[in-house]
Amino acid sequence: MKELLTGKSVIVTTDCKGVYHGTLVDHDHMHATCYLAKANMIATWGTSAGVDELADTGPTDRSDVCAMVQLIWINRLTSVVLCSEDAIKKWEKYKK
Repeated sequence: MKELLTGKSVIVTTDCKGVYHGTLVDHDHMHATCYLAKANMIATWGTSAGVDELADTGPTDRSDVCAMVQLIWINRLTSVVLCSEDAIKKWEKYKK
C-alpha cells in the first residue's frame, strides 16, 4: 500500500482530529506516522459530506485552510485518503 500512495496528493487524519492535505513523502503504517510535503492543515472542513469530500472534490469556499509548509511529520494517523484529480486542482490554489 505504501508504494501506491507515495508521491500522491492525499488527505490524512489523526486521532486528535487533525486533518491535512499534501504530497505523501513517506508513511509508516506500523507506527501510524507520515511525512507530507507542501502540506496544509484544514482547520474547518467546510464540507456537506464529511471529511472525505476534501479528497473527492477538494476544499469549498467555506473551508478554512492554513498556510502551506514545505514538510511536516504527522503522527497518530487514522486515515490516508487518495485525492481525485478534481480535488487536486482545487488544492493547487493553496500551494503558493
